[in-house]
Amino acid sequence: ESQLLSVSTSIIFPGNYRIGWGGLDRELVVRYPEETAAPNPAAVAPTVVTAPNFSGVDVVTGARITLSQFQDKTVLLIFVNYGCDPALNQKVGNQLIAIRDLAKQRSDFIPVSVFCGCCPPETLRKFARDNGLNWPWILDSDNSIVNRYASSLRKYGYPTLIFVDKDQVITAVAGYSNISTLNTRLDAMPK
Repeated sequence: ESQLLSVSTSIIFPGNYRIGWGGLDRELVVRYPEETAAPNPAAVAPTVVTAPNFSGVDVVTGARITLSQFQDKTVLLIFVNYGCDPALNQKVGNQLIAIRDLAKQRSDFIPVSVFCGCCPPETLRKFARDNGLNWPWILDSDNSIVNRYASSLRKYGYPTLIFVDKDQVITAVAGYSNISTLNTRLDAMPK
């Protein structure tokens, strides 16, 4: 015999979750929201959103990093979680490797990774060094950076990719993306 069970919950990050209640044990899949176009793109005025500046320490080099230091450069902000959740590590690791491979093909952008405060710094350093990921890796220990970009993270979870143009304006936000999609989005950036 089956019963319909309705549970109200707030799961804001896409992914697979294991739900257990009483004798019930099931997997819940939360998918990325579908991208939808405005009904009449010509009638919608573009909104200019300046990327919030931040400051943090690169866990690999110890250097202080700010977003504003990359003024006049295209930046790909990569919000990720690595080392806290084994189920997420594979997906995040694949995204970081794809970005590394893309950065070898083109030199017109700078990747900057921002990790949530729960990520173990030694795990981040080892993964970056072992995989030749030579860009800033900021551990957001107090979640001050994550909080500034919370609306994008709520939509896409980890990883969230934020494309920032040379004027520090956010031009696109995406979830996990393959190299082809990353290329297309970077090609669309203002020159």
